[in-house]
Amino acid sequence: MASILPNGRVQFIDQNGKPLVGGSVTFYEPGTTTKKDTYQDSAMTEPNTNPVVLDSRGQATIWGSGTYRQVVQDVFDVTIWDQVVSSSASSDDLAGTDGAGMIGLPDGTTLAQAVKSGLNKNVTSIAMLRTLSSLIFTMAFATGYYGSHDGGGGPYQLDPNDTSSLDNGGTVIVANDGGRWKLQLIDTVSIMQFGARRGEVADGIDVGDNTARIQACLNCGLAIWEVPEGRFVHSDLVIPQVTNHVLFGSGPASTFVQTGGGLHYPSMAENCFNSHGTIRNLNFDGTAGTANTLDTTYCQTLDILDVSFNNTPATLSSLKLDGNPTSSTYAHDVRVMNIRIYSTTAGNAGIALGAWHSDSSIDNFQMDGQFQVNYCLFAEINAQTTYISNSHPYNAKINVVRLDGNNTHFRWTNVTFDNALQHTFYQLNSVNGQFSNCYFQSTNVGWCAVILDHSFNNNFTNIKFESPFGVANTCFQELNGSDGNKLVVWQIDDPAHWTALVNLTGSNSIAKGCEFYGKFDTVYPLAGVARAAQAPNTALDYGANGGVGGLTNEGWCAPLDGFIRRLVVFFDNAPASGQTFTFNLRKNGVAVAGAIVPAGQFGVTIEPSPPTAVLAGDQISVQSVFSPGANSASPRYSVVFIG
Repeated sequence: MASILPNGRVQFIDQNGKPLVGGSVTFYEPGTTTKKDTYQDSAMTEPNTNPVVLDSRGQATIWGSGTYRQVVQDVFDVTIWDQVVSSSASSDDLAGTDGAGMIGLPDGTTLAQAVKSGLNKNVTSIAMLRTLSSLIFTMAFATGYYGSHDGGGGPYQLDPNDTSSLDNGGTVIVANDGGRWKLQLIDTVSIMQFGARRGEVADGIDVGDNTARIQACLNCGLAIWEVPEGRFVHSDLVIPQVTNHVLFGSGPASTFVQTGGGLHYPSMAENCFNSHGTIRNLNFDGTAGTANTLDTTYCQTLDILDVSFNNTPATLSSLKLDGNPTSSTYAHDVRVMNIRIYSTTAGNAGIALGAWHSDSSIDNFQMDGQFQVNYCLFAEINAQTTYISNSHPYNAKINVVRLDGNNTHFRWTNVTFDNALQHTFYQLNSVNGQFSNCYFQSTNVGWCAVILDHSFNNNFTNIKFESPFGVANTCFQELNGSDGNKLVVWQIDDPAHWTALVNLTGSNSIAKGCEFYGKFDTVYPLAGVARAAQAPNTALDYGANGGVGGLTNEGWCAPLDGFIRRLVVFFDNAPASGQTFTFNLRKNGVAVAGAIVPAGQFGVTIEPSPPTAVLAGDQISVQSVFSPGANSASPRYSVVFIG
């Protein structure tokens, strides 16, 4: 734009309006007597004298920059004026860095750059952001992703030095002119800032597009990903291996709706990913899932907190915890807290512990399987050392909990195992479990509360059993050689609700400390030895007097209410070839258990199954019958009671 140019030389006049011939002009810093230079050229390379002496026309060439105190005097040094003046600015000055400097902007900045950087353009969508010119704008605010107030958008800034970053649909947007607009975030990004949409397939949501947008958010390079309130459909999502990651929502209202694959970690050839990550405050809907809803296989050092699941995928699990099955590496330090699973679908397990899961904890786990999910918790063969506490899983189709083999060192504290259509708790081929303050609630008619199948050295302390629907089978049942298991200090609802309270098959197993079973919390023997050798083809009763007084004078008087755990008999001479010794444990003269000892053996242990109940005062004896051709022998005998 053109403008009128000022005179090339400045003319000064006196009080009468005539040229100030021979006058002078002195320049100072404003408000001071400190002189400030002016110049004979516009480049300010050739200083004027100060004061500047005017010529015969009262003129002089004076260039300067900024503000001056200007003192004009005539040839007799009489002051005509003393004023503050400022230099004018040219278009060149304004376009260059001098123009910016005139208004106090930093060195190296032009007014155009300053104005451009200060223009914060508001756009209503990311599509509109792509249309902005990088020659005009450097900052923009998107009020939404597809439209204002839809949960997306945010503050963006142009990166003039970036010409190569790819458009990821969220934190990096490549405009139509190639400008790279970058979302101004420090650590947290929302999946809606990548264009993820709320809604169901029935609402027209494209599952593939939504999955890609959520995945783009997870892959953006940041480590904290937010899932806002709403239902977000997807078909398969992979959590990248970003240390210290956090995937979070606002609670049950933030829902991932699974329509195929679940949420999982990438596979690894060896070892497990030390994530130190957190997944929290989310809800998952696995109704249409074709994989485990949330699967931590290949990941460890992970927290899963305040998460809920609706419907377990058919034949699969809502939550799968595992290590690396490829390299056979155990995962550890996975903490699961405050988990709710409610399902009306035919899933296999609410929580499944994989074969390479270990050294982890589950706390405050609630589940209602609606008798549709096989197990509330299922441990695959070889899953190890898991600590479960303060939990209440219930209504399983098969077992509330099943440990499927070699599941060692499990700890159960303050857990209520509640209602399954078969045995409530089933442990197979496993050892060294510990149960404390647990409640086996609502055992069903004809089934057992606890099954220990070929399992050893498991301790149960302060346990409660209940069967409110009719007569259940057994509170505590050993099978297939189980041994060394201990049930100490326990309660039942009513003895009439159980066919048997306990059924111990292991010689080193014990149950005591219940009001109706070993209420005195003691184990004691009554023992004796034959006073003389018993002859072949005879029958004697042994007890307190060593076999010489007959049944009436031999039987011990049981001192406490309780149960007979076992009878042990040994003798100094084995039966002859083809002959036998027969021993019967008798209560009040009636045999309750017995065994036949063949030739060549020197002893026998007889364990009533279930253990035989006795009352204080009952007469207990051992009947010994030697076949006609058997050898003579002197029995030694001991009856072990639980009282």
